[in-house]
Amino acid sequence: MVGDSARAHASLEQASLELGVIGNCAIAALIDEAATVSWLCLPRLDGEPVFNELVGGEGRFSVELNGYAESHQNYIRNTGVLETILRSEDGSAVKVTDFAPRFFDRGRLFRPASIVRRIEPVGGMPTIKIDLNPQRARGSETMPSERGVSHIRYKDPEAGFRITTDAPMSYVLDGRAFVLDSPISFILGPDESLSDNIAVIAHDWLERTVEHWRGWSRRLGTPA
Repeated sequence: MVGDSARAHASLEQASLELGVIGNCAIAALIDEAATVSWLCLPRLDGEPVFNELVGGEGRFSVELNGYAESHQNYIRNTGVLETILRSEDGSAVKVTDFAPRFFDRGRLFRPASIVRRIEPVGGMPTIKIDLNPQRARGSETMPSERGVSHIRYKDPEAGFRITTDAPMSYVLDGRAFVLDSPISFILGPDESLSDNIAVIAHDWLERTVEHWRGWSRRLGTPA
């Protein structure tokens, strides 16, 4: 079954706490080596844990690669941008790039309660499934959702949010597998419309966040 090996791998990695962290001082998320967002609180660091698989809940945002065999995870050098490579038994592979936007815009620090996830094929013809299951009330119930043209609105008076994506919506909502033949992006954030095409925004925020972190890291006094 698609994702069984990935789920088993994710559980093992959670037990060992081998997790990557992304954040921008407004929110932070923990991501395991199988590219599952297993912990995220909204709308603040101390808010509702909408993704809570880390502590035994069913709230998660995962990318399940058919025939999953192995993964490799690292940060883009001198940044807080996390990259996870998932490889399948037949050699197909995808790269998952995760970050929380943080950069200066018009002289002010831009750090929304948002995370960006970009998934791109890097080998073969990978087949993936998106498992998107946020929870509320400390994991006691699934957060209700409402579909838009290119977004999913998750409803909650305190921790409600929107995910905007250029992925095939019906496949995402139904949890069905599809062939990833071009990059797709997800922007999770406040329940507001985006000002531009999602791919354009995701790419722009990625470049500006990388530039911000590299500028910040250059000021650190690290050992030679």
